[in-house]
Amino acid sequence: MNRKRLLHLAVFLLGATCLFAQDVTVYTMDNSDLPYNAVYTIDFDLDGNVWFGGQRDPATGLAYVSMLHPDLETWTVYTQAQLGLSSLEDRVFYLAVDNMNNKWFCTHYGAAYLMADGTAGYVPETLDNYTRTVQTDSQGNVYISDRTQAGIMVSGDYGTTWDLWMDTDIGFPGGLGYRPEIYDLREDSQGRLWLCTWYGVVYRDLEGVFHSIPELENMYTFAMTIDVNDHLWVPDQSTGVLYEIYPDASVVVHDFSTFPFLEGNLVNDLECDGNGTIWFALDMGGLVGLMPDGSYTQYTVESSAGAIIEDNITHMELQNDVIWASGATAGIMRIAGLIEGEQVILGDINNDTNVDILDVVVMVDIILQAATPTEYQMASGDLNADGGIDILDVVQLVANILAGRVNSAPVNNVNVKLIDHSLQVTSDGSLAGLHLVLDGNYQLTDTKFGDNWHWATRGNEIIAVSLDGSALKNGIVLEYSGEIISVTGIAADWAGNGIDISTQPEKMFLISAYPNPFNPAVNITYTLDSGNDVSISIFDTRGRLVETLYNGFASNGSHILTWQAEGHPSGIYFARIECATSSSVIKLMYVK
Repeated sequence: MNRKRLLHLAVFLLGATCLFAQDVTVYTMDNSDLPYNAVYTIDFDLDGNVWFGGQRDPATGLAYVSMLHPDLETWTVYTQAQLGLSSLEDRVFYLAVDNMNNKWFCTHYGAAYLMADGTAGYVPETLDNYTRTVQTDSQGNVYISDRTQAGIMVSGDYGTTWDLWMDTDIGFPGGLGYRPEIYDLREDSQGRLWLCTWYGVVYRDLEGVFHSIPELENMYTFAMTIDVNDHLWVPDQSTGVLYEIYPDASVVVHDFSTFPFLEGNLVNDLECDGNGTIWFALDMGGLVGLMPDGSYTQYTVESSAGAIIEDNITHMELQNDVIWASGATAGIMRIAGLIEGEQVILGDINNDTNVDILDVVVMVDIILQAATPTEYQMASGDLNADGGIDILDVVQLVANILAGRVNSAPVNNVNVKLIDHSLQVTSDGSLAGLHLVLDGNYQLTDTKFGDNWHWATRGNEIIAVSLDGSALKNGIVLEYSGEIISVTGIAADWAGNGIDISTQPEKMFLISAYPNPFNPAVNITYTLDSGNDVSISIFDTRGRLVETLYNGFASNGSHILTWQAEGHPSGIYFARIECATSSSVIKLMYVK
């Protein structure tokens, strides 16, 4: 077939506040090999090809699945047999590409596949079933919504075996007829899996347990995106409102009073770009870009002087700063130039397109002010979207790198003790990171972190973070010379919780030991500025406990204890007084 000339427009779209120069390419049945103008699904493979699915042509046997090559001109149009669809009929509603570059196709009468090696076939478990959607995740799992079985077929081995998830398996209450059909799938920066279904939104936590969002149950939710702050955005076809789900699973409802472009328009699809702009495909309102500050720009056939080919935009995908969108009957648009500015990859703080341990090191340096962050680094490093970069972001970054494979025991209490020139940190859960600020005239002499911990210090600040997600069994010990007056800071667990640390050693003084040398009794006098639980013990020169003189609460003020050394050999001993945050020692000499 001779190459038909593409409609290629360089246009200017007048937005609400600024003028955008656009490069819009339109693909239709008339100017390209696109086999059918009504496109139902768009996806991208790992070779840079763009895939489209739509209606089957019964006269030719073409499944109307087509592939546009990276040169943006060459097409491959597939027959049913080439896609494993020979036993199936009707439209290709959904297609998806997994992490091994296998393609999966969903029709009304079953699902099929085209493997990366060219092998094609259908999924026998779905033959003649009403299969509605297909999705894949970053781990290569494949999800097929099977309306006949009222469940979701899930394969973790690229279609060799399949499990069936029912409504109660994904967190929905049973007996209400909620169909677990996946219309969209997202993974957040914590590693949680979010599913948008016909009857609401659910998510799977890091323990593998599914939870339903109660506010969205029994709502007609059919599309979803996640923004750079881990907020999920979900339109409701039944009410026309837009739900914003926060990382803590709380929900904010938006309607046309918040976003006027929603008035009289339903959202067909939505995607978020790397700048945090959310793009909406509307059923009668064209294309809308909603900026992070709440402002938006709307592009319609009229406002774009015809560059937007149709106001009813049914599907949309983003790739490499380019918007691909389909009209209900007018074909495909490729729009370059609307997404402007430097794209932010969350966690890629060194901007090398990879998220890895190098980003952890740079983030720690920024917190310690050993490096001045750029605007990009501030946007990329604020993983928990609290407006700054701190130890919680570092821990979240490591959790992302480890894909959620962490010891998730929560931390409720953190204990910090200053004992015998040793700073000891323990907790009741799995510590993931620490940021400590030490006040005093001291010098660190030794550090005992857990295995595979990264730590750095600058001035009086110390940052430490686990790099392998393991639990910290024996706590952290920092040995020092000199004096540490106080310790403040924050500890973080793998769940994103921050626990404030603030401790000061009690002022405990051994006023005197009299007589010293002594035989056989010595009086030990100590003073507390405030009441506290204390322990007063005698040790020999080898550090062995000889006798505990007192263990309990002591009020503020001066106290006197007497140690009777009869029965013990003469020599040097040590009396040590210890409370939760400090200790003090005095040397005693027993001379017979």
